[in-house]
Amino acid sequence: MKDIHLWLKAVKDRLETVRVSGQKDISTMAAVLNTLDDLMVKAKQEAEQDEAGDQ
Repeated sequence: MKDIHLWLKAVKDRLETVRVSGQKDISTMAAVLNTLDDLMVKAKQEAEQDEAGDQ
């Protein structure tokens, strides 16, 4: 699944449209979005490494 970073971005984009209220919910959503950012970076790096290894 070399394009998983694109799927993660789509999930993040969709979650960013969810309205949350209350400090706990806002903090939780921020943590989720930050985690998705981290996963996207790692997935993209792995895909690039795999692609470089295939060449």
